[in-house]
Amino acid sequence: MTEYHFRADLAGLYGVDGAIFLHCMAFWTAKNRANERHYHEGRYWTYNTLKALTQLFPFWSRRQLERIIGRLKEAGALLSGNFSEDKTDRTLWYALGDSVLEAYGEALPSISRNGEMDFTEQGQPCHETVKC
Repeated sequence: MTEYHFRADLAGLYGVDGAIFLHCMAFWTAKNRANERHYHEGRYWTYNTLKALTQLFPFWSRRQLERIIGRLKEAGALLSGNFSEDKTDRTLWYALGDSVLEAYGEALPSISRNGEMDFTEQGQPCHETVKC
C-alpha cells in the first residue's frame, strides 16, 4: 500500500492515526463482505498479525500500532476477536464498531448473513410492520 486515506470526521473523533487505520480496516472488511468471507458474530472481519501490520504501515512502530489499536478498541470504534480454526493461532481479527460503520454509510450488522433478520431501529422494540 503506497497511499493512505482517512475520513476527516473520524480523524476528529479518533485522531489522524486512528482514522487512517480505520480506513484500511474498512477497505479490507468491505472486500470480505463482497466475497462473503470471514463472517462471524453478525459482521465481517479482517485479520493480520502485528508483524504484518508494521509492514503495511511502515511509518508506525509496533508499539505505536499497539497504542492506536488499543485506543480504537477502548473507544468502541474497533472490535477484535480470534476466529482462527487453529486454537494456537493468536492472530487478532478486526471489525468496525457500529459508529464507524455508520460513518461509512454501511448498515448496522444483520443478525443473519443473508439479511433475512435485521435488528430493529435503535429504540424501537418491534419493526414498523409488526404490531407490538
